[in-house]
Amino acid sequence: MKLCKTLEASPHIRIDLDRYCGKEITEVAESAFGSLRSEDWWKPVWYFDFFVGDGFEAGISAEETANKINNLSERLRSLNPNIKIILTGADPSLGSAVRWNEEMVTKCCRKIDIFGIQWLFPGVKGWLRGKGPFETESAAGYSAALDQALRITHGMLQNASPDQSIPIALSCWSYLRAPSQNTADYRINFSKQDCFFHASQLNSIIRNSDLVSLAENGPLIGNLGLIQVEGDRIWGSAAYHLQKLYLDTREIVLKVATIRDKPMQTYSWSGIPGLIEGRDIPYIDVLATRSADASNLTLLVLNRHHRKRAHVRVSFRNFADLRPMEAKILRSGKFSFQNTSSKPETVYCASVPLGKYKAMDHVNLDLPPYGIVSMTLTASNQ
Repeated sequence: MKLCKTLEASPHIRIDLDRYCGKEITEVAESAFGSLRSEDWWKPVWYFDFFVGDGFEAGISAEETANKINNLSERLRSLNPNIKIILTGADPSLGSAVRWNEEMVTKCCRKIDIFGIQWLFPGVKGWLRGKGPFETESAAGYSAALDQALRITHGMLQNASPDQSIPIALSCWSYLRAPSQNTADYRINFSKQDCFFHASQLNSIIRNSDLVSLAENGPLIGNLGLIQVEGDRIWGSAAYHLQKLYLDTREIVLKVATIRDKPMQTYSWSGIPGLIEGRDIPYIDVLATRSADASNLTLLVLNRHHRKRAHVRVSFRNFADLRPMEAKILRSGKFSFQNTSSKPETVYCASVPLGKYKAMDHVNLDLPPYGIVSMTLTASNQ
């Protein structure tokens, strides 16, 4: 709670509904609310996230689950009306899970604020199936599954509650890829290669920000985390340094189109049988966002080609001329490199030196193979 207060962050309490009774959950809430003094200036919005996905797999009915949610919602709001209830349902890729989720939401939609899906992808069901589970093309290809899950979930929520707009939470999301060795101790330290999954997912989340209200990248610390710890040493994983390229992302997401609608060059990915269909993946992915006053624009560009550099020209239609202000690149000697306690910055975010450019109606970017670059441009002459 002290850390939340320092960061002015909203506390997020996640509870597996099938493992705790209503009384235990209420006691946890009372203890959490009681940790704040009445005169304290910090009055956070509390998020209570009830995970019920295990109930679906255990055969618990949607109606029984909805009744629990309704009762708990009333109890918690009586203790503190300044809370948000997240209902994290079953994985939408699990057969009849969508129908189960819909039935449950129909019966408790008035008591929840957000519907969540847990997105630890591809998960054990995607390990060692299909071609090249450790290759960058797989990491990039998986993003299509998130787009599909968001569309399915949004459609389900519209059917379950047509007169109420319920946003979606990703609670939580991470790259649950197969370990590099066959070991019972599942541990993952992300590499630059894995950053193509994270970047593709982040781009998808940002482009779907009209549907997604909360995206929790977790765990934050330790195995599968953005921050790694070993004894008294602490360092950022490759995925942590990737996040630095997204710090300047702006409020408004722009549509990016190729000139004269010429198709982007793609490569064919075979997918993973039973999990995600094969598809054509563009070598270049461009995310563009701008500030509300249109004075700044930020580009994030991925080059997924493993051998060729990419020369990308971005033209600004219906914009004032812009000039580059800052550029960053995710650097690594090899795309398979990871950060470790002895080499904590093998993969790192580096600033790209910029000359004194004049404002223009376009910008040219030169990306190395497996390159991830961000650039911020401004309309200001200062």
